[in-house]
Amino acid sequence: MDWLFILFVSATMLVMLSVARVVNQVVMHTKTTEALNERQNPAIGIEVAGYLFSVVLITASVLKGSGEDDLLKDAASVAAYGIGGILFLALVASRGLRLLHAFDCLAAIREGNVAAAITAAGSCLATGLVIAGSVAGDSTGGNAITSIVFFVAGLISLVIITRLFRFLTAYDDEKEILSGNVAAALSYAGLMIGVGIAIESGINGDFVDYPSSFMSFGKALLVVLAFYPIRQLLVQVILLGGKFSFYGGSLDVEISRDRNLNVGVIEATTYIAAAILVTQLS
Repeated sequence: MDWLFILFVSATMLVMLSVARVVNQVVMHTKTTEALNERQNPAIGIEVAGYLFSVVLITASVLKGSGEDDLLKDAASVAAYGIGGILFLALVASRGLRLLHAFDCLAAIREGNVAAAITAAGSCLATGLVIAGSVAGDSTGGNAITSIVFFVAGLISLVIITRLFRFLTAYDDEKEILSGNVAAALSYAGLMIGVGIAIESGINGDFVDYPSSFMSFGKALLVVLAFYPIRQLLVQVILLGGKFSFYGGSLDVEISRDRNLNVGVIEATTYIAAAILVTQLS
């Protein structure tokens, strides 16, 4: 790694994070600096952190393929895919969150709801992973159209899987998060990130043709089937010492009634760890 490439990466990250900051201010309808420093709204900080982390994931994915030995071509590619990814992320943050949550996260965040901010940050990270897989710079054979196709497919999968899986909870996720239940928000965010990791693994790689690529994509999504036994058996029975149940159970009681942060963190972590384990070994 020579000094020119280090300079290029550093400059790219600086530009992308600056663009992301401006875009996020437009989406949130508030000045980021004012919200962080003067209002001291922790919810804004959490949302911004999730958003910027997602931008780094997207930019890093694009930079992995900037190896044309032509600085101008690399810069043009990074700008096109990187800024495009940021705009897609902003679109999801401003409009697509309703698809994932069916409630207005952004309004709750502006009011200081930390649980809503954690949920939004999880959404941003999951969406960022989907975008990162779609614009992966080390992939060959694809183009802007294939990136958009797999981004849309990945986002639809994220929405459907998240909504279906939340039927396993005996409590109302929307009600709990809007009431400030951080444990429920952690559970929700961990699930989305875990699903995002699986989707990113499925769409990241060389493009051969659509049938082959979608077959690989479908196989990668099978990891989410492990989330059910992880929730009902590993977390609820082995870690919490509760009784096994096919639906609800002591896990839901700990999160909805007791708002147990320990349980929320553990549940979220197991989803993410399982997704990383399976995708790294496959």
